[in-house]
Amino acid sequence: MGFLLWAMVILLSMPAAIVALECLVACLPGFAQKNHFKMPRPSLAVLMPAHNESAVIAETLASVMPQMAEGDRLLLVADNCSDDTAAIARASGAQVLERFNDALRGKGYALAFGMDALRENPPDVLLIIDADCQLQAGALDLLAGTAARLDAPVQALYLMLAGNESSVKQKIAAFAWVVKNHVRALGMFRMGLPCPLMGTGMAFPWHIINRMNLATGALVEDMLLGGELVAAGHAPRFCPGACVTSIFPASDQDAHTQRRRWEHGHIGMIFNYFPSLLRLVLKRGDFRGIFFVFDMMVPPLALQSMLMLLGLGISGLAAWSGFALPFQIMLAGSISFGLALMAAWYRYAREVIGIEHVIRIPVYMLSKISVYVAYLFSREKNWVKTKR
Repeated sequence: MGFLLWAMVILLSMPAAIVALECLVACLPGFAQKNHFKMPRPSLAVLMPAHNESAVIAETLASVMPQMAEGDRLLLVADNCSDDTAAIARASGAQVLERFNDALRGKGYALAFGMDALRENPPDVLLIIDADCQLQAGALDLLAGTAARLDAPVQALYLMLAGNESSVKQKIAAFAWVVKNHVRALGMFRMGLPCPLMGTGMAFPWHIINRMNLATGALVEDMLLGGELVAAGHAPRFCPGACVTSIFPASDQDAHTQRRRWEHGHIGMIFNYFPSLLRLVLKRGDFRGIFFVFDMMVPPLALQSMLMLLGLGISGLAAWSGFALPFQIMLAGSISFGLALMAAWYRYAREVIGIEHVIRIPVYMLSKISVYVAYLFSREKNWVKTKR
């Protein structure tokens, strides 16, 4: 019984400590962001997978194409589209490939299809940008230049925004997104550690990405690719000065479907992939890779919070029996975890979510229970594009 109690305390406290450390470092003042590097601009290609994005594709292309220089290419892969995404992209000046395959569906297959087309005349740097994103001014040069200078994969700051009329659930989800993609990634950047890939706003030296297998139907293909890059010795770096944004789905139901896919994919990676990656980086003594794996094994914030509360309850019962130390550790970890999230909110997310919504986070957590129960009994297994 004592062994199981201590195992629970360790397994729950470590992710909380990682989140607290990353948030603390991100919130500390005095770090200068040196994002601009003077070096020749590499040749580049932008690869853009798209599935039925006719409502937003023109706006996305309008944010990317003005940043392109002579000789750059933008290749859009219209993947299993049933709308006029391809026609709109061609009219906007993009090179377009159309792919139809009912059996092999998903973003990974679309990316592999585009990579095959680029191999005849490869660029120095490949950028991947989703078709429903806005690339902020200057991001293209910064991402390409940083990837070439570091000779490493580079990830932009990727934010999903909730509109003014969004529900409380979506505003809380936007806050969780800021914590994961901005605050925690910035903490890792300041500590000189690699960061996870976020699915869009990614830049890769061609000789690195050309060796990777992108043709997968993984629910979280970005997380899988990040792990494969770490395994190959090419850990991704964060580039906070480059930013790409997108908007949460308009309806709560579509947002729920999207989060279900992401979170089921994330939990599946924790159990099925990252333990083997951890063994690999431990074997070769790769400290940066070890921290990357521990970071990626942190559950979604709502799940981690619920597990911490459960751990407090179980260890509290043990404290009644005179075994108080596990409860004291859980309590200290929970307080640190909560204070770190509050600091992250105060420093980076007060414009995203007001204090009147912060106090409703426990209700939001309760609404997520069905997502995690569904993982046990009817988990998401197929890549499904969220409606816009």
